[in-house]
Amino acid sequence: MSKKYKGALFMWEDQFREVILDRGYDYYLLGRVKTVKRSGDHLEGRVEGAENFYQVDLLMDEDEIEEAACDCPYALKGNFCKHMAAILFFDDEEKSICDDEEYEVNGEEKSMSDDEEYEADDEEEAILKEEDDLKDGRADRDIETILAETAPEKLRQFVKELLRDDPLIQRRFLKEMATSKLAHPLSYYKIAIRNIRYEHELNGFIDYREGMPFVHDMGDFMQREVAILIDQREYRLLIDILLYVIQMLETVHMDGSLGEYQDIVLQVEELWGEMFEQLPSPDREYAFLALLKLDKKREGVGVREDFIDQRLSEFDTKEYGQAIYDFYQKRLEQSLAKEGGYSYRVGRYASYIFQELTRMGKEEKALDFAENYLESRDLIFLLVDYLLEQKRADEAIEWLDKAAKETADRVNKISFMDRKLAIYSAKGDSEKYYEILLKKARQFKQVSFDEMHWLKQYVTTKQWEALRIELLPLLRGRTGYASFLAEEGMYDELLTLSITEVKATKAWPILVTKYPIQVLLAIKKYVLTEMVEANERRRYRELAKDLASMKEVPEGQVHAEQMVEELCEIYPRRKAMIEELRRWVLEKG
Repeated sequence: MSKKYKGALFMWEDQFREVILDRGYDYYLLGRVKTVKRSGDHLEGRVEGAENFYQVDLLMDEDEIEEAACDCPYALKGNFCKHMAAILFFDDEEKSICDDEEYEVNGEEKSMSDDEEYEADDEEEAILKEEDDLKDGRADRDIETILAETAPEKLRQFVKELLRDDPLIQRRFLKEMATSKLAHPLSYYKIAIRNIRYEHELNGFIDYREGMPFVHDMGDFMQREVAILIDQREYRLLIDILLYVIQMLETVHMDGSLGEYQDIVLQVEELWGEMFEQLPSPDREYAFLALLKLDKKREGVGVREDFIDQRLSEFDTKEYGQAIYDFYQKRLEQSLAKEGGYSYRVGRYASYIFQELTRMGKEEKALDFAENYLESRDLIFLLVDYLLEQKRADEAIEWLDKAAKETADRVNKISFMDRKLAIYSAKGDSEKYYEILLKKARQFKQVSFDEMHWLKQYVTTKQWEALRIELLPLLRGRTGYASFLAEEGMYDELLTLSITEVKATKAWPILVTKYPIQVLLAIKKYVLTEMVEANERRRYRELAKDLASMKEVPEGQVHAEQMVEELCEIYPRRKAMIEELRRWVLEKG
């Protein structure tokens, strides 16, 4: 390369002056790009200038320029030039270009004369002047003056001639003035999407404050600019845009705690679903191949793989089943080679292979395949569902037992037991259900309140008392524990809970009549403990209401008023706290 440039941190469009980018796009649309060849990350080509051809050489890092060169005078002075931009627009837009392929239109090349170098220098000055003029508004003022002085008919005639002679301006005119919107080139949508991202991104991260605004702006753009492509039957363009959003999202780093990733994926899925229903066969094949191509992009946060898997399942098995099977088989082999054995991903890919085999009606092959991946919970659940649909519950149970013996994962073992419980419940086999339920509780120390209620109904009173003593410790600390103790009439245990666990407030109303003094002490302990961390009126109000509940206990009003005085002495500067305490405890006496 004759001259090297170090790329910026953003996408390649952001590395150019806006005026240069516009001129490069003009060159691309006007067919000035004569040769393009891509070999991996290396891109080279020839672009026709006003009087000469210029050689462009680019080294890319994904969508960013790592190194760049052009033999035009503007580039030789250390600038990104319009010839580079034209090559990149061509590479971005032309779907026929593949790696290691070259496309050329012959043109006579000449060496640059001194006059041409001088003209190139003039062009550089003109570009910089144009930018300065735009910044301070001089160009706008000149245009406004001319428009005001020009007769409408003369202006109309000029526009007609301009549109006739310049296809680029003609296209832009039609887009802006047509009553129904025309589709833009793909680069328009890519640039718009990236700009939305950069508007909310700071130092490569979208924080929690910008997450939902980012989602809303993406949604507005998709509905305003992208959804219309369905009515226009611009299916392939729409496919490219939607998959670009998914890949962009794969590389976005954001807080995501409010479900921002999922919300944007949902926006894409809704448009994809509406489009997919009406896709003609050739465009459906294009969508399928585009999904496979998307899978080859670099990995990021993980939304892309889930999206691809869900979309592939929508394709007709008869036409695409074998291709989908081959796709996941390749994924599986790559994961096994990379990870050296079973992993979550291996199990996931195995489940998709099993699913595709059953969809193609190859049950024997599917069952033989499943024997090798009994550790995959996803695969086993698919297998069980498949057998249950065919009323083969006993076979499903056999597979669950086989998988439980094979896996060492505790969560998997519990999940397989839960599936067996569901099958026995559906069959009405209470004896087997009871057997498996107790085995799960004793082996894995796990039982639910619903399962406890079922046990109480199934066994004798004497058996229940023994089981309750055995299993009750497994429930301690869970939401609903206090209510369960109350249902069982275990008031001594409930009182202990209300005193030792300051947040067990649900126990108070139950215990008021039986243990009034202990309840007062529990309320006092709770309010004192919680008031240490309280720092806003809403929390003060909640604690004041809890304190006011003391008035329901005999002599509770006196204790509550004493408590208010005590808190006011401890926290004399908490005006909001004092107001809420007086409002709920003293004034509402």
